[in-house]
Amino acid sequence: SDVCSSDLRDDALGRSYAAELYDKVLEQCGAGPVNAEHAPLCFLAACHLGNAAKASKLLAAVPANRRDQLVTNCKQLGVDLKKADAVDCEADPMACQH
Repeated sequence: SDVCSSDLRDDALGRSYAAELYDKVLEQCGAGPVNAEHAPLCFLAACHLGNAAKASKLLAAVPANRRDQLVTNCKQLGVDLKKADAVDCEADPMACQH
């Protein structure tokens, strides 16, 4: 049944994002662990809302190979995470222990 609920959450996330309901996206992202698939949407929703703190936190969940592109997208939305020190979990695993 877990698979089912994550599928539903995927759909809900995608729909909310497409409808530009970014606060709802973040709410849904906060409803459980953010997986690598959800992370980019969650991250960009935070960028749309101008929430740098949340964005840099979510960036840690984004697959490393997608981060640069997403950080660039975020900057285009007015949130410059290069300035905010985003924690790099791979370089510094200790920084990402919750």
